[in-house]
Amino acid sequence: MILFKSDSPRGIGCVQSGGTKVKSVTLNVRSASPKNQIVLEVYGSNTSYSTSADLWSTSTSGSLVKSLTVSARGQYTIDFNDDYAYWGLRNTSGYSNLTSIIVQWNTTPFQFTMPQTKFSTLWLKQAFVMPEYLTGGIITGASNGEAQVDYRYTAGMVVPPLTPVLLYGNQGDYQLQLVGTSDVAPEGNLLHGGNAVDRDGKTYVDGEGVKYYILSYNQSGTDYGFCYAAADGAAINYPPGSHKAFLAIPSSDASPSSLTLRAPGVTGISAAYNQSPDATIYLLDGRRVHAATTSIKGVYIKNGRKYMK
Repeated sequence: MILFKSDSPRGIGCVQSGGTKVKSVTLNVRSASPKNQIVLEVYGSNTSYSTSADLWSTSTSGSLVKSLTVSARGQYTIDFNDDYAYWGLRNTSGYSNLTSIIVQWNTTPFQFTMPQTKFSTLWLKQAFVMPEYLTGGIITGASNGEAQVDYRYTAGMVVPPLTPVLLYGNQGDYQLQLVGTSDVAPEGNLLHGGNAVDRDGKTYVDGEGVKYYILSYNQSGTDYGFCYAAADGAAINYPPGSHKAFLAIPSSDASPSSLTLRAPGVTGISAAYNQSPDATIYLLDGRRVHAATTSIKGVYIKNGRKYMK
């Protein structure tokens, strides 16, 4: 949470932009009311701010983009019609709590392709908006040969920077809109990316006996999930510039050579995919059967979804 205190000067200034231009700033205001109206001023500049005091001087504040009087909690978006590489926010009246600030830059969207398996991993240095038809989650543990996935990022939500995620959704090409945000990566995520690599380019996570997994088919080529990336779960080379995430399970947890996955909304059945996903289905008791050779009645699981005959 970002809190504007009563002392002056009250403000937040962008000090690094990489040369890209601001498209919009979205403020999530936690507390405001008609009796506690808040006046927020958003500025744009092509000169970096060094401290919040710069926003209170006419020589360093830049240009006023929007003066916003807020009398109710909610989300407020300020669009930038002119090109500015830096933005600033100052609170001129009232007492305000902001739960988050989301900055959208005029950047090229990140191109992402979901394979036929409907599962993939992603790790970006920038925050991005989860697109429609995709759901993202972090992995918090492993139990009974299954990865425990917290699917917390649905369409329209912002995934914080440096947050490795497991993605689930329809096969196809997606454009991920990159944004700036005050949110930080969640704790307890066992997925890791390019910031968990040693000087030799090997995957590295603190702990004794950590096992490393990547998303792939198992050795027999039938089931798709997290599998040892090397013999006995040893560390592997992380390709420079890779946007893929890997899984690191501490030795204190169960660490079999492969872990199955469950699709969002599916309970009790592991969503393991084979190379002919339309041919294999799962009954509610967990049995795996072949549609061409089995007469099916009742509820069953196919491609991670429930159906009824």
